[in-house]
Amino acid sequence: MKLLSNAPTKTSRRACWRLAVAFCTIALVTATIAGCASSKQNKIDTRTLEQLFFHFKKCGLHVQKSFPVEYRALLASNGIVSIIDGVHVEVYVYDQTNKVQAKKLEKIRKKGEIDILAVPFPAVVNGHFVLMTFSRHPDKYKVVEAFKSF
Repeated sequence: MKLLSNAPTKTSRRACWRLAVAFCTIALVTATIAGCASSKQNKIDTRTLEQLFFHFKKCGLHVQKSFPVEYRALLASNGIVSIIDGVHVEVYVYDQTNKVQAKKLEKIRKKGEIDILAVPFPAVVNGHFVLMTFSRHPDKYKVVEAFKSF
């Protein structure tokens, strides 16, 4: 009677090696796909209006007072008017996960203006923020530069 050996054969070792390589390849591809998905989520802007106005102050602008403004007409998710050096400057926040708002934000970014009742107004986009009515400010270039550097 012949005893069966438990020692792996050359063929079974090759099969184990191929299986291990296949498993590692699948794990690497899965990790890469998951990494790409999370990097898209990381592009969602989480900065706040308070952080923006604190940045304005750090840039030497005198932010005197802020109050809410009607934002729904512009398809935004939030809006605020601030008195900066005596001039009203509006900032709107768009929700990048909302398809309608994301489309509106991209349109504003491309045109450099926003249409309100068919009248174009200059606008600057930084992340999910839109800066408006800055053109009335005596130092509008400083306001825009501070906004863009945020």
